[in-house]
Amino acid sequence: MFMRTVHLRLDPNRLLELRQMYSAVIVAELSHTPGCLYAGLLQSVDRPDAGISLTLWNSAADAESYEKAGAYRRLLDQSRPYLAESPEWTVRMSDDLQLEYAPVEHEPPISRYESSGGADPSAFSAPGKGRLFLRILSLHVRIGMLEEFRSLYRQEIVPGLRRIPGCRFAFLTGQKNEANELISVTIWNSRSEAEQYEKDGDFVALSEKIGHTLENSGRWKADEQRVERALGSDDMTVSGYTLVVGQVFDAGR
Repeated sequence: MFMRTVHLRLDPNRLLELRQMYSAVIVAELSHTPGCLYAGLLQSVDRPDAGISLTLWNSAADAESYEKAGAYRRLLDQSRPYLAESPEWTVRMSDDLQLEYAPVEHEPPISRYESSGGADPSAFSAPGKGRLFLRILSLHVRIGMLEEFRSLYRQEIVPGLRRIPGCRFAFLTGQKNEANELISVTIWNSRSEAEQYEKDGDFVALSEKIGHTLENSGRWKADEQRVERALGSDDMTVSGYTLVVGQVFDAGR
């Protein structure tokens, strides 16, 4: 399984229009794109102007073919009117000697991840009336402890999360060129259930099982500040996203 994320600057005032366009144009095209299993638009809960277009693929080769065919560039250009303008502007002189101002079009950052935990596209299917919530945990694993971390994730973290109400799925993934930088993605029925998971102390309890495998592991000591240390340390950061629109595709199409 291969995951590809495009980081977007959203215009919260045009989010409904972007949602409609994403569903009618981007989802519609990706539903017929070979190897694409899922497409979804996410919005950060901490920064309403930060979004992610997340796609799942059978393989990296399928995602690469999509880019090389020019489909990604075309869909991005169609999305630009609904995204926030760049804070940077360029100035040039027109043919009739008038100053013209235009926003600088930056390329959205793209991240590519190989899943080592078996991402299941069906976990992204809508839970009914609610809105799915994704919790993305960025991790910096100590050199030489990657295999132990992966083993603990499979044996301790995933079974522990399965017992938490509202948690639909969890998987681990990382970029090829950053072997010791991983992300854990958990999919929840709702934001409230993900937040309750933290309030009840379950996140800290599970994090302590892997704390010794992370960079700056000396921070992981049991004291009254351990929750703040876990959430704010350089080796573990948490981001939350609500699903604006998404669609699982038939793998056998």
